[in-house]
Amino acid sequence: MNLYLSASIPQLETFLAVKKVIDEWDPLHLFPCAPLDEYEHEVHLICKRLEGCPPWRDPPALDELAGFIGYVCCECNHYDRSWAVYRAVADKVIHAVKNVSA
Repeated sequence: MNLYLSASIPQLETFLAVKKVIDEWDPLHLFPCAPLDEYEHEVHLICKRLEGCPPWRDPPALDELAGFIGYVCCECNHYDRSWAVYRAVADKVIHAVKNVSA
């Protein structure tokens, strides 16, 4: 699918950082059988949400991002997980994106 082929370098770095976190989490337990681009749509949506908060502004609040990630990655697929899991993943995403920006 490669949603970021025309992306700028910072967008691509953000995409890859978020993709790494989501792929490691594997919210629907599809790996290793699923293709490597399995969660690209969800990662794209998360990156679009993060773009609404450029680096000179505060990132989305942890709880807000956790709810968004939970909805996009799990609830849309009728595979709910715990709030603590969503918060942990959101925290990892925020740290990964901050490391890209640094």
